[in-house]
Amino acid sequence: MSSSTPILAVADALDVLRAKYSEMLDDVARGERVLWIGAGVSRKQVPDVESLLSRVLTFLRDKIDLSATPDVHREALESIIRVHLPDELDDFLSNPTCWKVPPDLSSLVNVYSTILGTEVGLEAQDYLLWEAVDVRETYGNPGIAPGPEHWLIAFLVHEGVVQEAVTTNWDGLIEHAVRTSSIDEDPEKVSVLLSQESFRLGRARFKLYKAHGCAVLARADETYRQYLVAQTFDINTWRDNPIFTSMVDKLRELAKNRESLMLGTSFQDSNLLGRIASATQDLRWPWNPDDPSCIFAEPQITPIHREALKLVYRDDYFANRVEICDRSAAGMFSGALLGAATLHILLEKLSIGLAYAPSFATSGDVVSDLEGGIEAIKTMLAADAGDSVERVVELIRDGISPLVLRFFEPTTELAHTKYKAIYDQPVKAGVDAQFRHLGIPELSVALGLLGVGLLRDYWTLSLGTGGAIASGVFEVTSRVGGSPPWRLVITRDWAETDAMKATDMWITDPGHLLVVQALGDRPRAVTRGPAGGLG
Repeated sequence: MSSSTPILAVADALDVLRAKYSEMLDDVARGERVLWIGAGVSRKQVPDVESLLSRVLTFLRDKIDLSATPDVHREALESIIRVHLPDELDDFLSNPTCWKVPPDLSSLVNVYSTILGTEVGLEAQDYLLWEAVDVRETYGNPGIAPGPEHWLIAFLVHEGVVQEAVTTNWDGLIEHAVRTSSIDEDPEKVSVLLSQESFRLGRARFKLYKAHGCAVLARADETYRQYLVAQTFDINTWRDNPIFTSMVDKLRELAKNRESLMLGTSFQDSNLLGRIASATQDLRWPWNPDDPSCIFAEPQITPIHREALKLVYRDDYFANRVEICDRSAAGMFSGALLGAATLHILLEKLSIGLAYAPSFATSGDVVSDLEGGIEAIKTMLAADAGDSVERVVELIRDGISPLVLRFFEPTTELAHTKYKAIYDQPVKAGVDAQFRHLGIPELSVALGLLGVGLLRDYWTLSLGTGGAIASGVFEVTSRVGGSPPWRLVITRDWAETDAMKATDMWITDPGHLLVVQALGDRPRAVTRGPAGGLG
């Protein structure tokens, strides 16, 4: 069975995913597996359920007016305490306005939707969500910054391998990350689908289905308030509510026809897990231990996940329950999984490119050696990240992305948050003419050769992410003698090399700078600046 101790190190996560879940990685790389994203992905950016409940209880207490008849806030709070916190009732009744909200509300997490549905006099049905939680600001404020998981999902969107995702989260952090990391000249990358009309009008390549509503949209336009799903009543009527008809139909289609990767799902997503599972009643998924149709980014399967798996696999579950519960939990949370998977998918795109480099593809041994070199760079980057998902984001956004940008456009400067994709289409099933025309196979060869030297212990490598080493630049240190390190830049052809010579890095960098040009046959020496050094 899966261990309850989660895998934290990105290198370990990568090893486990490649050894046990290689088919899942291939599915994602081909753009075939749908992401179902729950509250755990935003746990460090917005309040968790305990904090949300504390806000509700504090709001009701602070609204108590002992002179009012009736005092609807006092009555609502008392009803919650009587049912869910009976040990607190005497303290509350003795002095309602001074009652202290318990610091530990973990016992209430699984009844959060019931508490949010508590009636407060004649106030609106969603009064506690709208006013006590203040969902508009708490989850919809545009100043809330995305976390590492949101950025990693955005990178996969830009690489074209994530084209559809479902989320129960009210926050707007996934779409925020996608839009913030998009290059300004690019077309809109994400359509947020929620209302019936949005399903008709959404045309962006990445479609984000917000099954429980969107606080960002509700903050901007109160007509979206009706889409916020929080109370038991909302959950129980969601499937049959006419405003969700397009959403329910789409989610049923995805659940029946596309394999799933569950990220950050928790109890508050249980209604969605149930709906996903029930959608497979007329077309259940067969159990395949080599390629589970539903994988959770969890250390181990919880009871709520188990119930979903029973419905997904039906009779197969009872015949294979031990294996299903073991193989359906990846052994890690969403951060480690996304960090390892994103590194793998990006570097695998380059590895695939090797087979299309005309000068090398005819030799299987050469391609194999170069693939080993790219694998060595992947291993190096995973080791650099340690157990920090934030560092994975940094290595990709401030290392790999600038390296790719400099390969294509050495004089272009992008804002720190922007992301330049290696190639914005899945390539697992094969590449197109544009992939070859752009010179990506030759970039793959250059990186493969660097990795071969690393693998054979000729040198060490570090990928710059800003600071001591410029973003997207490799620092190469020879294992021989006391040679000073070189800074290495890869360009596509003579146009990019000539452009590189006009940049500040070429003119002013005091160290040794080596430019590796992947394409072009114009024979001429390239000398760098008054400080010497060969390019």
